[in-house]
Amino acid sequence: MSKKKHSGFLGDLSQKQTIVLQDFQEAIWKDLPTPTNKREREEQDVVCLRYCRASRFNLEKSINYWENEKIWREKTHPENVKLKDICQEVKSNKAYYSGFDKKGRPVLIVHGGRHKPSESPKIIETLYWFLERCTKLMKHPIDNNFVIIDVKDFGWSNFDKDSMKQMAGILMNYYVERLGMLYFVNASWLTKVIWGIGKVWIDEDTKAKITFKGGDFLEDISKYIDTKYIPKMWGGKYQGPFWDELLEEEKEAEENENENENEKEKEKEKEKEKEKEKEKENEN
Repeated sequence: MSKKKHSGFLGDLSQKQTIVLQDFQEAIWKDLPTPTNKREREEQDVVCLRYCRASRFNLEKSINYWENEKIWREKTHPENVKLKDICQEVKSNKAYYSGFDKKGRPVLIVHGGRHKPSESPKIIETLYWFLERCTKLMKHPIDNNFVIIDVKDFGWSNFDKDSMKQMAGILMNYYVERLGMLYFVNASWLTKVIWGIGKVWIDEDTKAKITFKGGDFLEDISKYIDTKYIPKMWGGKYQGPFWDELLEEEKEAEENENENENEKEKEKEKEKEKEKEKEKENEN
């Protein structure tokens, strides 16, 4: 009888995987908040397991992934990209989140034929925004997404080799194990040619998550995604995206954040005044 293969996700770890997880957490403990309850411990495990799975539970490689991402984030700050900064990109509707799959993973829809390299100076910033938003959309214990790339009407004029290579590097190195599944739909002979160029930038574990389908993909993706989250043009019911609403939400969130910062500054000033008054009283 063959041994059971453990997935490396929370609740399905072998003894060896559990030991690597514990050793990894001990190695990076200075970067981790101290959990105060079971839920927080599990959330921390979910985060750490991504790096362990990405390295196939190699402790040294897991630590390298963690350290490299930390350095990259401190330098790049992808979380600071705002929707208003990439309006031209997103309003082309080349990419958007339509909802969630049946496991609760965010569903990212990409229309490759709508990408115009010469009109996309902020394509990398756009990638950051989508990946960071994906993280915010995930609910515990979900830690990856479901991506569908529609290559209908995709031609050589849409092919952006340099950006694709850069994006693949970012995904492989700084958003490890964020991809759950990837479907290329309406795939043609050109898709296979371009895949032959791009697959050299992708590791074997990621390749195993990728499926190619022609025009008969609706039944297949419906196994994973409810029709209310499948675009209407494909036979589903989703009619978005709703960028104006998202822009308004972001604006309100930014205003609230500024108000909170102002309140904090006022509190600090009050504390300083109190300290000064105490010093005067002590002098007297």
